Formats: sequence, structure tokens, C-alpha cells
Amino acid sequence: MTTETRPTRAQLYDSIRVARGAIAIDHDAAESYCKKWDLGAKNSKLARRFLTRFRGGEQTVTVVPWFDPTEDTGFVDLELAATGIDPRDFLFDKPSAIDVHPSTPREWLHSAPTVLVVPGCEEADRALASLLQPHSVASDIAALSADPAKHVAAMLARLPEAQRTLVIAARPQAFTSGHPVWFKLPFAGRTVWIHPERDVHADLGAWRRTQHLFSMLESSCGAQPLLVDLWQSETAGRALTTRASYGLAEFLAEADSWQDFKSLAVADLPPRPNRSADEAPVGAWRVTEDGLNIEEQVQLYDALNRPAGTRWEVRADIAAQVIGSDAIRRPTRDERHGGAFDERANVRANRTCRVKVRWLDDNGYSLEAEVEGPEVILEHPPTEWSSLGAKVPSELRLSSVWPIAGQDGRRWLRAIKAYRPEQPVFRTSWETMGWVPVPNDTVHAFIVGTQVLADNPRAEELTIAGVANVLAGADRFGVDDSLGAEVLADAAALERLRSDLRRLLDCYIESSPWSAATAAINLAVGLRPAMPVPTHAVVYHHGPPQKGKTWSARQQLAFWQARPGTWQHSVTGSAGDTPAASEDAASRTPIWVLDDLAPSSDRRRAAAQEDATGSMVRAVHNESAKRRMAPDMTTRVVNEPIALLVVTAENEASIRSIGQRMLRVQYDGLVSENILAMETLNYRSTTASRVTAALIRYLMAEGRREGWRELVRQLQTTMADDWERARAVLVESGVKPESSTRAAGIAADLMLGLRGLEMLLRHIGMQDDANRFSWNEGGLYRSLALHAAENAGDDVAPSPGKGLLDSIRGVLRAGHAHIDNWDHPGQPPAGPPASGSTHSHAECPAPVGETSWNQLLGWHVEDDTWKPRGRRIGTVKHVKNKGWVVIIFDEEAFNLAQRQYPERLPHGTKSRSAWKDLWQSGLGHPAWPNRQGGRNNVQFRLGDAAHYGQPFTLEQLVK
Repeated sequence: MTTETRPTRAQLYDSIRVARGAIAIDHDAAESYCKKWDLGAKNSKLARRFLTRFRGGEQTVTVVPWFDPTEDTGFVDLELAATGIDPRDFLFDKPSAIDVHPSTPREWLHSAPTVLVVPGCEEADRALASLLQPHSVASDIAALSADPAKHVAAMLARLPEAQRTLVIAARPQAFTSGHPVWFKLPFAGRTVWIHPERDVHADLGAWRRTQHLFSMLESSCGAQPLLVDLWQSETAGRALTTRASYGLAEFLAEADSWQDFKSLAVADLPPRPNRSADEAPVGAWRVTEDGLNIEEQVQLYDALNRPAGTRWEVRADIAAQVIGSDAIRRPTRDERHGGAFDERANVRANRTCRVKVRWLDDNGYSLEAEVEGPEVILEHPPTEWSSLGAKVPSELRLSSVWPIAGQDGRRWLRAIKAYRPEQPVFRTSWETMGWVPVPNDTVHAFIVGTQVLADNPRAEELTIAGVANVLAGADRFGVDDSLGAEVLADAAALERLRSDLRRLLDCYIESSPWSAATAAINLAVGLRPAMPVPTHAVVYHHGPPQKGKTWSARQQLAFWQARPGTWQHSVTGSAGDTPAASEDAASRTPIWVLDDLAPSSDRRRAAAQEDATGSMVRAVHNESAKRRMAPDMTTRVVNEPIALLVVTAENEASIRSIGQRMLRVQYDGLVSENILAMETLNYRSTTASRVTAALIRYLMAEGRREGWRELVRQLQTTMADDWERARAVLVESGVKPESSTRAAGIAADLMLGLRGLEMLLRHIGMQDDANRFSWNEGGLYRSLALHAAENAGDDVAPSPGKGLLDSIRGVLRAGHAHIDNWDHPGQPPAGPPASGSTHSHAECPAPVGETSWNQLLGWHVEDDTWKPRGRRIGTVKHVKNKGWVVIIFDEEAFNLAQRQYPERLPHGTKSRSAWKDLWQSGLGHPAWPNRQGGRNNVQFRLGDAAHYGQPFTLEQLVK
């Protein structure tokens, strides 16, 4: 009977090194190794740097590949060590900061409950050997010999989940809190063991870096950091005092078990090492322990002028501390669509810093003030801070010790930057409202006005609402979050929410001042901005004055007020605002109202307002903004609109393409007996905005449970399904399939607000109320879709082809143009023949009588004679086999019609496109079927010359 023998740690370590690709090579193998790692030809930069390590053909170099887990390109660096001759260094100019063994399962990067950070590959590989050894079996010996890389990965994969430890080798520069590598991997909820590159018991620099790293991992990353301290082991402690080269690698090689290693982990750092005065050079400045003064290290001399030690002397009675930095930016497109926090965007963003200044007044009292300004002030002495845009409080400006000028100011600056009793807090200040990501968190936060709603205190601390600094009136936005983050868990809060929902549905649906479809639209508009899927919806309220357009917009805004009646007397914006201001506001807010697009006595002003509003509608619907250039001809940042846009106007949109990009709601009055209840709800309480806050809290809880990106994906799928169902309703209602796509998309976009409310109702057990949200007859979804069908079937403006034909009729009737007689030039189309003519006009029938007929075609009687009016734009001709045909001259007719009727043929409409649309709409002469390729004009001859024109029947021009 034999006893199974598992592999030793030394055997495992050797296999792990082979699996990594570590190898000792000599001069003869060096060139082939260059080819293996694709270092280039022998004379390339990398190859030359590598080959110079081999001296005289006798040098042997150990090559250890490094693998960065945040890259997908395989190895990222080569660690080189020539034992006893060359120091350890790295081959690449821009080395990787961290390494994870290539056999580590990729899912461990996100799921391993424990993370171990050690200062080198040797330590990392020995840690993996110690981790695997207790779980190895005898058969592993042969398997490791056969295929080390494959079997090391298999051994790691079979570890119990609780024992899985992600081992990271880190360069010295990575042991700093500001290094971006700590933001590339998720650490939230994980235990992170850290073994610094130097002894924190004796090295003040290592102690400070570790302290800052601990603080950052705990506060910004949500991790639980622990220190791997060799002094916790009595055996290791003795070795540290007797062996200069003793370190973590040696401990792991000699320790009895993995449990011995785990016993080294402690939660607290040792006491801060003392630094003697001798450690600071003469002339160095520092902040005193109490943070109130700056002192300088000065040289002392004896009576013979010989150096006799040093001491610290006060140089300034005012000190400061850099307490944090804020990146000021907007969410990226990926972040707005549910993506995680993008640290790279923070690096590119403008930044401000916060400096806490402390000093003693003339009476000896300690005072402090906070200076905020662009981060560049940390590169300039305090005398220049105000000119650089820093906000210096008045009490500091009035202090006799402020500012520190000259070279002393620069020394003072260096001293306060080195003074860090606490780790600076790095936050993000968002210039927009709505959903924003949180660093190292899976759930987004929501900003509205100056409020931040987040599902944990850390996320709330790191998320700054900065939009009020750049948008006037932003502080009017808000929600009533009085039910709190536990609204869905607290019984009393939940009952209050149910009461609010019943009251809301009663005022907006049951006893609504609007029709059923309009009520569904207004409720959807109010709640749609709370959903974490970007919107492109535009709602256009139109109708006569004082019929409820602006009043209804205020009821939509009531979902976004922190105090009752915030929007009682006004809305967010006006159609009279400058286009740039409106565009900027729509790129920062969740909902924006352009109010009172009304007729004006100034034609130019009215046209400019309508044009600006149309541009806003296009921008919001297309989710794009105008591109602009900076004075240096670089492209400015494009701030895409994020708001749901609401427009109120007296007239319908006059441009067809604009009308098709909005949901139009006509107002002819309200149900007066229901107005008071609605105003009481929104002007005397914050019921609607409490529901908004509860919906936001519910979405956060769902995002925590499902994963934020998954939640957004599910909502996008729901919106796509609603688009299909809305499109089917439109087609059933008689809308052409090709005309239903855009209208159904706008309806489905708005429905997402109703979907969110339905989800909340069902979650809290209000099933009967949730059943109103259905596609059945009378259901809110179907009502909204039917309204979209009415929009699509009743275009606000004619198509270019129909507009052209109507305009030609108009110029003829108004006397701006006329149609003559082909066979008898200068004669009207109908009536007796000209003197001496042999042709009878009787062959050209006059369907409405001779006089009316000629007048409709641009003629009038003067001195008992028919006289043409305006320009000649066509003629009447008898065409063989087709009868009497009115032939309109293309360009002449189009140019005159556009000049006389610019509202029907807006500037920018082209003749060729308009004529093509006319034929595709079936408005031309039926004897000439539409050809898909072009204008379908007709050639005819006058003498020897060929002419072209557009053929119509007589009836088509006089209808």
C-alpha cells in the first residue's frame, strides 16, 4: 500500500513559472527569443536593448513576461534580471503597472472574493504556489509535467470559491492611490491584501503611500484593504532583523502553509514612522503638525561657524491642505446608455481643486476657509490664484497674512502639496442632470437640480450636482425625496407612497381635465425623464390662446419640483430665448419646455423663432447637436441634447419634416370642473414629484438586483416591443406602413414613462391600478398609440409635391401667373376663337364656365377683351390620344410658386425633388404613369424647337 504524495510548493512554483513563460536564456538563444516575442529585427530598438544584456557571449538572463489583465493583447512587458551583474529592469519604455498570471481564470478578475497585491512576479508566483499546494493531489505532478500552463489553469479553476484569490504583481509606481490601474478593475465588496514594496514600519514614504492607498480603496472603491505584515510572524520578524535580503518571497518559500500567510493580514497600519529633522534637507518647508503654520529647516552653526545641527523655524503664519479635486464633465454616450463609469473621461475633463486654508487671527483664534478654483492654481503661488479664476473667500482676502508672495509663495505651495494628513477626495462634478455613473459601483445615481439621489452614502459623496453652476434656474428642478432611500422597505413609507399614487392616478387619469389620450400623454411626459434610457421625444402643444397648452406643460413639470408650486407661474424656457441658450439647456436637463411660440407683428422675428424651434426639434429627435469650431479651428465639444422637449404654440408646425418629428397635441379647452383638483395636487403639494423620487429609487433597487446595464437592456427591449405594437395599431388605423415608423417610435419612447409607473405599481402590489396600463381598448398604451395614429394620418403640412401643386393653383388664381392657349398664343384657354382663326375652342371644354375658367387660369377682362395676368408658366395643348392637357413649365412655375408661398415650399426645397414627390404622390396627369427614375416631364414641339413641361388635366388645376 502506497501513500499519495502531492506536489511540493517548490514543484508548483517551478511549474507556475514555466506556465508564465519565464525562462533563463543565454547569448545563443537570444536572437530566436527576439523572434518568439516579436521584438523586431536585430537592429530594432527593442532587440538591441535586449541583446545588449549578453556580455561577451557569457551572460545568462532570466526573462519573465508580464501580463496586464486590463489589456487584451497578451504579454505587455518583459522583466529582465542578470543574476549578480545587472539590476532587474524592464524592456519596454512604457511598462505595465500590474501583472496577473496568464493561467488565472478571467472571471476571477471580477468574482474572486480576495485580491492579493504584491510587489513583484516572484512574490506573486510563490503566492500562487502556496495557494494551490493544500488543494493539490498526486496526479497533479504528472499533469504539470505534461502541460504546465493548461494544468495550472485547471488547478486554479477547481479551487473552492471561498479560497479563490486574485494575485496581482505590481510595480512600485502602482502603490499610489492616484494610479489609474485601481480604477480599471472592480474592487467593491472585495477584501484586498496589500504587501507594500517597502517596510511600512520604518519607511515614512511607504507608510504614507500605503495609508493613501488604503483610504482610496475603502472610500472610492468600496473595498476592505488589509496589510500583509511580515512582522506579525515571529519567525519572519527574526529573519528580518538578521537577513538583509529577507522578504515576502522568502517567507512564502519557507512557510508551512497558506494559513501561515493569511495570519499576516491585519486591518490597521502600524504607527506612523517618525522622521528626524536630519531627513529633511536644509531649506525644506513643511506644514506644522497643527496645520496652522509653515516652517523651514535651517542650518545651525557653532561659535567657530561650523555646522552644528538643524532646527525648524516658522516662516508663515498661514498653512493649507489640498482636500480634493473635482472633474467637471458630462456623461459620455456609453455612460448615458447604461455603461460603467469611464475613468478616461475624467482624465480628459476640466478639473477644479479644493484647498482648505487655516490661519490664526490677531486674537489667536484659529480660522479656516476653502478656496476653490481650476487645478492649475496648484502650479502657481497664491498671489496669482485670483487671476487664474480661483474663488477666494472674503475673510481670507482680509487676512493680514494672505497671500504669501514671491519665492516664499512657491515654497509655501510645495509645502502644502506635500502635507496630506488625509487623502484628498477625488469626485466628479456633473454638468448635466439625469442618470450618471458612480466610480466602482454597478448602479448609477440620479441628479436633479442641486439634489443627488444614490442608493448608498459613498455614491452620494462622490457624485456632485454641478449643473447649477452653469445653467441659470437649474435649482428650480428637484424631487421630493422625503420618503427616503428605504421607501420600498419601510411599511409606513410604502403606505404613504400607495396613497400618493392613488391620488396621482385619480387627478391625471380618472378625473382628468384632458381627454383620455391627452391624459396618457401628459402622464407619460412627466415620468419619462426618470427612465434610464435616453429619449428623443418631442411633444408639441398647440391651440388658441388660453386653452390649456402652457397650463398642461406646468402639470408635466410638477413631477420635477422639490417644493409645491415651483412651476405654477412659469415654465423652464421660452421660444424667445436665443437658440444657443435653448440648445445648452436641452443638453443639461431631463425635460425642457419652450413656451409661447406665437404669431408676432415682426415677420422676421416670428420666422426666426419658428426656425430656431424647428432646429431644436430636429436636434432632440435626432439626438444630435450643431457642430461648431473654436477660434483656433479645432472642433468644439458637441453637447448632445438629453431633454424631453415640450413646445407650446398657437399654430401648427408649418414644415412637414418638423411636424413628423413630434407628437402633436391640440388643445381646444379643458374640463373645468377637474382643474382645481389638479392645481391643488401640484401647486399645494409635491405628490407628483414624490412619485418621481420613488420611481427613481425603485429603478436603483432593480439595477442593484439585475445589474445596471442589464436593466437598461431590458427597458430598451420593452421600448422596442412597444414600437412594434404601436406600429401595428397605426397600420390598423389606416396609416401607411412607410408613414408609421417615426410616429410609432415617438409613441413607444413616451410609453416608457408609463411602463416605469406600471412596474412600480405592480412591485408594491397595486395590481388593479397597474391593469389600466394595457393595450386593450381604453388602456393607456392603446390610447397613446391611437393619438399617434391621428398624428401620422393628419400631416401638419403638405408634402413638397402637394405643396407645389397648391402653390401653382394659388399663383394662377391670385393673378401672379397665367396659362395661355398653345394653338392661339395670346388668347385665353377657353372662349370664342381669335379673329381669323379656324380652330374652335369648343374642343377645349370649360368645366366651370368660360369666364370662371379663364379667371382660374390667370386671365381677366379689360375693355371687353381677355388680358393675361402675371408671368406665363404654362399652356393648354391638345395631345393626340390624350386629349386636352395643361403643360406647366417646370422651373418657371416652381420659382414663382416658392417666391409667393414660402410656407408651402420652404427655402431649401429643390425643384427636382418637389416635382418627383408630386408624381410619386399620384398628383400628375394619369395618362403619364409615374416613372421611378425622375421628373416625368413631357416633350412637345413649337415649330422646330423642343420644349419640356409637366402635364396635368384641366380639373387638376381648377379644383
